[in-house]
Amino acid sequence: MRFHVLGPLDVVGPDGSIWVNGRRRRALLAVLLLYPGRFLTLPGLVDAIWECDPPSSAIANIRTYVCDIRRLLQCAGDSAGRLASRSAGYRLEVDPGELDLLQFQDLVTEGQRAAGRGDPGQAADRFGRALGLWRGNALEDLTDLGPAVAAKLVALDEQKWAVTADWIDARLTLGQHHELIAVLRRMVAERPFDEQIRVQLMTALHGAGRTADALAAFRQARRIAIDELGVEPGPDLQWVHTAILNGEQRPAGRAGTALLDSVGALAR
Repeated sequence: MRFHVLGPLDVVGPDGSIWVNGRRRRALLAVLLLYPGRFLTLPGLVDAIWECDPPSSAIANIRTYVCDIRRLLQCAGDSAGRLASRSAGYRLEVDPGELDLLQFQDLVTEGQRAAGRGDPGQAADRFGRALGLWRGNALEDLTDLGPAVAAKLVALDEQKWAVTADWIDARLTLGQHHELIAVLRRMVAERPFDEQIRVQLMTALHGAGRTADALAAFRQARRIAIDELGVEPGPDLQWVHTAILNGEQRPAGRAGTALLDSVGALAR
């Protein structure tokens, strides 16, 4: 069996996709997949799958949903022990290779380790494979979930953004500047106040031989910071701007010394 939560909820069995009918049934399965291998209490599940005002029959409904999901999975050839129960709640057992969320987390860990030991090639590969598992926003087809689950989904989407930045860092270190410019421009448009992405865009433009465009990107970032926030750009942007102008090499926040060192080397 394969379970997907990094996008719309999807369950795939030996014969293809398995449709889980009913909004609350789908929400229940999704929540169990977000916390694989953990027993979730019945009150906790009620809070998770109803945003507010659960019906008085909520716990009975959850028990019915569990039976329906268990029967559906078994009809698709799955193990009877997949969805374990005890009086206090339920647990869904999945192997790492069966759930895209666990695969994503494992690949990100491998990418971070590779980056930490100075292997940008492997880091870029692992981060890229991790990002390739995403099919949209996490569980984007499910709404009206409880606040704790909704917050977890937001956190997952933020992690995807951070991993994308790490993937770009690794590729910039490899000198893949031209290929990243379009990606970075889209990211800047999506989050115009994210200075880390603007640092990366300036680095990519300069590395691609487009120094004037890199300096224009700084001017645009400075104008937005002053007009919208009333402040000058942060130190990372200031430092990379200086590096482009005169080759200075300085460490910066999240971008790391290697990224700005590459800018300094190009500017010389």
